[in-house]
Amino acid sequence: MAFNLTRFIYPIESNIELSKALKLELDNPRTADEISFIESVIRKSLQFKNPAINEMEKQLFLRSALGIDELRKYLEINDKDSYANRFIENSKTETTIQFIAKSWIILRFQDNNLFNEYRQDSFKLLDKLYKDDDDDYILNFNTSQHYSYILSLLINNEEKYRGFSFLLFNTPTEIFYPTDRYKIYRTIENFKDNNFLLQHDNRATYWTYWIDIKEIIVEFANKLELIIQQTDKLKPTKRKNVPLSKQVSAQEKLLYIGSILKTVDHETKNLKLKLLLLTSIIEYLVTRNPDTSRFNVEDSISKQFKLKSAILIYQNIPNEELNSIKESLDKIYIQRSDVAHGNYNTDTDTAMCLDSVFNLYKYIKAMIMVYLDDKEFVDYLKDN
Repeated sequence: MAFNLTRFIYPIESNIELSKALKLELDNPRTADEISFIESVIRKSLQFKNPAINEMEKQLFLRSALGIDELRKYLEINDKDSYANRFIENSKTETTIQFIAKSWIILRFQDNNLFNEYRQDSFKLLDKLYKDDDDDYILNFNTSQHYSYILSLLINNEEKYRGFSFLLFNTPTEIFYPTDRYKIYRTIENFKDNNFLLQHDNRATYWTYWIDIKEIIVEFANKLELIIQQTDKLKPTKRKNVPLSKQVSAQEKLLYIGSILKTVDHETKNLKLKLLLLTSIIEYLVTRNPDTSRFNVEDSISKQFKLKSAILIYQNIPNEELNSIKESLDKIYIQRSDVAHGNYNTDTDTAMCLDSVFNLYKYIKAMIMVYLDDKEFVDYLKDN
């Protein structure tokens, strides 16, 4: 199986199935070859020509070694018989980078053995991408990306979510040619920092630290899987008499939303475009074409957007006042229209757009949570 690196570093005893339907699982590298490859990715990512930054790398591993010892102390007190504690004990003779490589949590996906082929000759992969000739590795890589963005949206615990995924590399080639040298560096720093904070009573939990998220990620993966498997069997046909909500399966719908989330995070830095794309996810979930045979203001896209969205958001965030949700949705839709039609007025300045982007992530998360719990209700809202 092919794999991608996640933002999690932690020894896990066995693989964790995220999706049977999509054949996705979390794991540690298990073979000497996999461990060696991940170690080479780490080293390649941290190769800097700047001597000052090279010194930072040395300091990183020194601090990480101390952080691993803090993790060991925590486990000795709180989970002495755990696999992770035994793993640390058995790794005392290894270097810090070897420990990190063996403990890096990876996402495995099906690839028809192409990953190993591209490891030997990555120019073949570049040629495939240049010719737009998608194969099992490229297709399943993209599926895993789209899935990861949906799951990350659901499991993150940030007050102002910034839209990134728990997967480290965003393109099929990046694991062979790491382009953002700080991704690896920041992931190791995050692991180290959280290890140091483990025994603090008032420590804040964070969703990219495995100890904090390990149960939550499985819980939401199971929720996603239930709806993906349930509706995957329907395979609806696209016909005029089929309701709009039934013309695609839930799996197709969720992965499509995941693809937009990836585009927003990875493929554009333009804040107004981010707002436009995120707004399109809400429109995709709840709106339909109005009845053009008669004028009906109640049937307009904007009316549907604000009313239906507010109903779903309030179901998942009941502590937020309906009037506050309505005002926020009103502002978002005005901004969306201004961006779409080129009317750049004061409502589309940077600060207001950024505030709306944060709210959009929060609202989309709330709406998808309702969709997972009651798909039929969300579909009914869309169609009526």
